[in-house]
Amino acid sequence: MVVKFAALEPLRENWDRIYDSDPEANFFLSWPWMSNWLRRPGWVILAARPSPATNEYVAFFPLQLVTGLDEQTGFYSSIRMAGSYFATYTGFICVPEFEEQVISAFADRLQALNWRALHCDDISISARRRQMLLGSFSDNDFVKEKIERRRHTTRTGENINHDIYMYVDLPADWDEFLDGNLGPKTRRDVRHFLRQVENGGEYRISLADFETIQSDLEVFFQLWLTQWEAKSRVYAQGIIANCRYMLLECHKASVLFAPVLWKGDT
Repeated sequence: MVVKFAALEPLRENWDRIYDSDPEANFFLSWPWMSNWLRRPGWVILAARPSPATNEYVAFFPLQLVTGLDEQTGFYSSIRMAGSYFATYTGFICVPEFEEQVISAFADRLQALNWRALHCDDISISARRRQMLLGSFSDNDFVKEKIERRRHTTRTGENINHDIYMYVDLPADWDEFLDGNLGPKTRRDVRHFLRQVENGGEYRISLADFETIQSDLEVFFQLWLTQWEAKSRVYAQGIIANCRYMLLECHKASVLFAPVLWKGDT
């Protein structure tokens, strides 16, 4: 296990090699994102090697350690996926040819740790990997249950299922994307508004750089809070606190693309 950031930093190249080899890896498990998230306390990384004789790791599983208080039984420990509940996806990275041995070892190590609840929120792994991981937990010793998310109904009465994650395979050509994924009216609207920007009128787009990124992000944060803070102030402030912590560092690492739409000087 890796429990200190000083021990994690030298593993960057090893981390990147695993990330590049894993077809199930996602950005929220990349080094630029995860290494910044783990600068805060309360985490542990399960790290797997094929044998004690090698220094090369073949998998990393970042976790968060949380202490809660039960009014009846007192304090208890739980484990969450590192990044919960801010990152869109969580999980682990693994060299594919070692996944069976690695997942079995991770499951054994998790069962040996002291916790009352293991939260797998937003874990993004294939059904095969999920079955290998959760199938290692005996039904005689562990209770597995699906936690229902809070109901989300839009102003128009549409129910949104947050357990469904959407993705689109992007073509190389922008027009091909418009023609293949948007309806006729939406395509016309998109092209109309893009022409307003391209024609050099009152609308323009700039890209945040190292001189403007802080002020540009603050404008974005205030716009976001204006829309969402009234619905849940604590939740909204928590999201923005994490954004302030993560996004500037992502920009420094050149993994944040931040276009800014202007109308005149605002």
